[in-house]
Amino acid sequence: MATRSTSSKNAVSPRNGTGYFFAIIFTALSLLAVYMLRIASIKSGVADKMEHITTINHFTEHPLPLRTTYTGIAAVDKGLSFLVAAFMNGAAGWDKGFFVFMMYFLFSFFSILAIWAIESCRERNGLALTRFTTVYALFYQTVGGAIIVPIYYLAYLYDTSSSNYWTKSRHVSLPYAKALLPSLVIGYLIPTALMFLPYSAPDLWTTQAMVALWQPCPGYVDALLWLLSKVYSHAGSSQGHAAAAAQQAKHEKASSTQEADDVRYLNTVYTVSFAVAALSHVAVVLTCLFSSDSQHSFEHMFLPPSAGEVQLSLVQGIHGIFQADFWIIFAASAVWAYLAIWDLKRVGLKKDINLGTALVGLVLGCVALGPAATITLVWWWREGVMVKGGRA
Repeated sequence: MATRSTSSKNAVSPRNGTGYFFAIIFTALSLLAVYMLRIASIKSGVADKMEHITTINHFTEHPLPLRTTYTGIAAVDKGLSFLVAAFMNGAAGWDKGFFVFMMYFLFSFFSILAIWAIESCRERNGLALTRFTTVYALFYQTVGGAIIVPIYYLAYLYDTSSSNYWTKSRHVSLPYAKALLPSLVIGYLIPTALMFLPYSAPDLWTTQAMVALWQPCPGYVDALLWLLSKVYSHAGSSQGHAAAAAQQAKHEKASSTQEADDVRYLNTVYTVSFAVAALSHVAVVLTCLFSSDSQHSFEHMFLPPSAGEVQLSLVQGIHGIFQADFWIIFAASAVWAYLAIWDLKRVGLKKDINLGTALVGLVLGCVALGPAATITLVWWWREGVMVKGGRA
């Protein structure tokens, strides 16, 4: 069996049945999402209502026309109109609780997107299934995040199952490390904020445009990441061979002390991701605790309507779909974080960690800081463990 590194002769323990256990969880969550997002929406009549709106190009429960022109390309505009018709039920503020919940959900997802972006840039993930984040983004933005996100984690489970994976460097090349934060902020964080700003345009025309602008934003991140990495790479090469040699020497020196030139840039990404997620969580907790509006209650914002409410409005129906999307995405992501902790113990990088204590800490963190902030902390800690363990 392959060893973890040239300096260690300890074989990497296989996952055995535990790997199948995690695979079953991710598969079950994805299948549950298929039911909640697709089948249940048909049974509840949400799908029929959405089809009617996109046929008449007008919201039926609100005096608002549906914008149908965004790019001038008919096929693209038709798809965007459907997505806008769904997202406007939250972004328009017709339900105050849904509006706050959608903001919390999408700002929290920034952390997941940031971690995925980092993983896609690692040298050891050059040909891994988790490398191709654009493919996953295309499907989770159209098919449904809760369906696709657990599939990404299945891909991670497969990629990391081989002992050869852990012999490769965790390093992110410097141009990509530098490009990560601006790509994430410009490509995702700013479009997300723009979607929730108040605009004076009649018929919420600008809001609908911002909702449409947001839809491909994971693709913006990947495109900017590629473009900016080329810019940083070119800027570095233009400094000449002497500077390049100096940089190489610096990298080798950092590696010898079990540090790496990418770490400070990655730490900045983790810091911003944690701040966005934690502040979003604090804001929504304070809203739940101190707002007198019943729509701002935890039950209304985060829990689906009772089964007895058979005549749901479209806003309620779409809110319910987003709630299922949120819970399944972050449940799967929390399981993924725990898998990452267990993997570090399995491969010998953190032998002294107590998995029971880690599980309790993960659960408490999700409650106190929010799932997104907690998962970010796990990945941030994981980064440090891998650097100290010689996986630079």
